[in-house]
Amino acid sequence: MEVAGLLLGTLSTVETLLNAYKAVQEFVDDVKSFDDDKAAILAKVTAEKAITENLSELLFHGYGANDGAQCLFESLDKAMQSSVNLIFAEFAKNIHDYVPLGERYQLTGAKSGGSGGQKLIPAGSVDSPKAKLRWAIRDKRRLTGLVGDFQTWNQKITQLLELNLLSRQLQMARQQRPLDVKLQPPAAQSLGISDALAAQSKAVRNLDGSPNVQALVAGERISYKRPWMELRNARRPARGSKFEVGRFGDDAVLVDSKHFQGTQDDAQLRSSSARLDQLVSILQHLQRLDRAIPKCLCWMDRVDKGAHSLVFQIPPHLEPRPMSLFDALPTSSVASGLGLEERYTMAYDLAATVDRLHSVSWVHKNLRSDNIVFYHAKQSLRDGSNPIKEKRTGTTLPPDWFVYGFEYARPVDSYTSLKSDANLERNVYRHPQRWGVPTDAFAPVHDLYALGVVLLELGMWRRATSLVRQDGPRASDPVEIRNGLVERAKRHLGFSAGARYRDAVLRCLGGNFSANVGNADGSVVGQDNRDVELGAGFRSLVVDELRLLAYPDRESSQRIRQESWQTPLPGGGLSIDMSGMALV
Repeated sequence: MEVAGLLLGTLSTVETLLNAYKAVQEFVDDVKSFDDDKAAILAKVTAEKAITENLSELLFHGYGANDGAQCLFESLDKAMQSSVNLIFAEFAKNIHDYVPLGERYQLTGAKSGGSGGQKLIPAGSVDSPKAKLRWAIRDKRRLTGLVGDFQTWNQKITQLLELNLLSRQLQMARQQRPLDVKLQPPAAQSLGISDALAAQSKAVRNLDGSPNVQALVAGERISYKRPWMELRNARRPARGSKFEVGRFGDDAVLVDSKHFQGTQDDAQLRSSSARLDQLVSILQHLQRLDRAIPKCLCWMDRVDKGAHSLVFQIPPHLEPRPMSLFDALPTSSVASGLGLEERYTMAYDLAATVDRLHSVSWVHKNLRSDNIVFYHAKQSLRDGSNPIKEKRTGTTLPPDWFVYGFEYARPVDSYTSLKSDANLERNVYRHPQRWGVPTDAFAPVHDLYALGVVLLELGMWRRATSLVRQDGPRASDPVEIRNGLVERAKRHLGFSAGARYRDAVLRCLGGNFSANVGNADGSVVGQDNRDVELGAGFRSLVVDELRLLAYPDRESSQRIRQESWQTPLPGGGLSIDMSGMALV
């Protein structure tokens, strides 16, 4: 199909999609008397329709203009245009599959005046006891699944476009040039693409070979540093906690500190200040994109503590009493634990958060269960908070959790510390090449190894340190530790969490996302761990697999499978990490 045909075909499909949204909205409105959840479902459908409209605006704004400028869809290469077309077509087909839902309620298809789209109108009463019973038992679940499918398809199309634009921006940055495409600001901002591009731009501000931080020190930047005296009532929330809680302005805050030894000279102070300003700015962009990334307000130079501290807002509806996943995990096998469905959902959300960080050329570097923190809702709101329940114990884990530990996060391309650390509770999450005095600079694949350890903890519902020997020579051998974790996963994780989950964990622990990224023994292949296959392989073999477990009732989860290809960039040159979707 020629470019013009692809564009017109995609436009037509999007028009059909928007008409289908209207039909679903009318159906929901027709049966709203069935129960009070209808208002919430209708609100979600309306919100997802707005996202699809923004995608249409982003892709096709300016098409046919007389000034000769291209719309975004026209600027994509043909392979990407075909993928966008196919995904929208599958999206529309997914909605069409729910048409029998309306037919069962005696709703018939009719042409809506002028638009040519389908309109569902009532052909009889929908308030019969039989209809109400069917709705309560089955169809409410189907409709809720449909709304979930709306969300999944919108997310995947947005991610596809975002990754393509991030790849193009990274290529332009390597040439010291700005992104070569003009985006429609309102749509790009509403979809979060502007924040992703801004975060990556700040993460890779200098790609000419000189240290990233030097450009930050020399260039103009916003300072997010605040005097430590502005932090009030700082205290440890529990004995032994690594975090502090306190007040900053009108906000309850969590304080995450990194201690340094001795004093810093002027050059070190300028460098660390630039890096912390960069980190706060990036986190503020990412917080708007990912619910698991907390809002970073500022950083402080804690002269009294010999530390640099990041200050994070605790949302006002939550109690300022943090509890880490590490604290919740038992140190031995127990008959009770967090429900498997809840663990699947948390595992998927966590993997998606790591993917989000990597997509903007940033690595976390300190991913551990003690940096995953839960908060309870305040008492006045707790009744409706739907806490995550632990089976047979009557205790709960709240649904609100965030990832911290960003004091070590850094750009992919920047210098990495090679200092030694012998603490097993930290080392168990580290790739063998990062133990002691690390032999390799930190790379995204090392984050994925740490993710694998946390996923293993979730699947086994035990601390990782309890799964390996903690005494004798093997306790200080990184390869033996890794082998012990892999062996535990192979022998027990399939039983406790299922084969699909086990395989996702083993891929993280082994770095097995493609033939060019890792070996089965966990060693990393090649000099460039940002190989084009790493991100795509991780999304396909881990993120998408975990989504299938977290949302098994969504038809979209079954239809979408991400694969990778190398996207030739304008003017030739190096291919950049790119993920696309194949529909199976």
